[in-house]
Amino acid sequence: MFLRAGYFLLLCCELLCVSTSAQDAGTAPVASTQAAPAKSEVDTLVDQLVENAVMLRAALPSITAHERVKAHVTRGILWENTTSEGSVRVWRSTDGKGLRETHQITSLNGKPTNSEEPKVPGLFREGFLGMQEMFFSPTFRPCYAFTFAPRPSTDGSIELRIALSPKYVSMSQCLSGLEELTGIARVDSATHHLVHLEYRSPTQADFRPSFNSADYAQIKIGGKALWLPVTTATLCVFDDGKTHMRTTMNYSNYHLFTASSKILPGTPVGDATQAPEQ
Repeated sequence: MFLRAGYFLLLCCELLCVSTSAQDAGTAPVASTQAAPAKSEVDTLVDQLVENAVMLRAALPSITAHERVKAHVTRGILWENTTSEGSVRVWRSTDGKGLRETHQITSLNGKPTNSEEPKVPGLFREGFLGMQEMFFSPTFRPCYAFTFAPRPSTDGSIELRIALSPKYVSMSQCLSGLEELTGIARVDSATHHLVHLEYRSPTQADFRPSFNSADYAQIKIGGKALWLPVTTATLCVFDDGKTHMRTTMNYSNYHLFTASSKILPGTPVGDATQAPEQ
């Protein structure tokens, strides 16, 4: 049910085709070069979105934000609504595995709680930046075909339509179970940064959402201007279509997430633990 995106190495590069032909036995081979075809406007834009995503992961400091989660679960005539408040934290791990993400809930349906793993429907792990990585990472970008929408968007942004690449089935790096996937990406026309991303995938492989969307905005943190999620929405359908779960997550009050350590008297330096502070 929960979207998980990994971090991979760059797969694609452009090659310069060189062919040689011998004129005769007494003539040295003559090399001829053929320039690679110019990239289309849509490919250039998508490459920019991939570069933006890579740069965000490289430049993102450890941050935290307030998180508000609304979930609505239905199963037949039964239903459940939950509202939770808490925080999401994204920081760089010390083991070299890149960014890590945790969620902590401080209130559930108006009642105080304190849990790193609260039982809140729809609170998925590693979804903060994962959706963007699913489409705009160097590894996954070849899995999709991007085209411009036939009509301009009403808000003035550039709209891209997303479908699976014709070579999707033969690409081992692509996520499985995405048959019939369709999506939309809206890009700020002035900065070429992603402002909205959504996709639908009727196939329910690995409990992935059948609908997922995210809205992004420019956020200033620690002197940096970063494009980060402000709202995400998810629909999951499982139990052979008997259960529907709709979730909306809102992020606000972004700021740096710092950590400090306190060594108690008599504690060996090697045994000191590091406790995060918000």
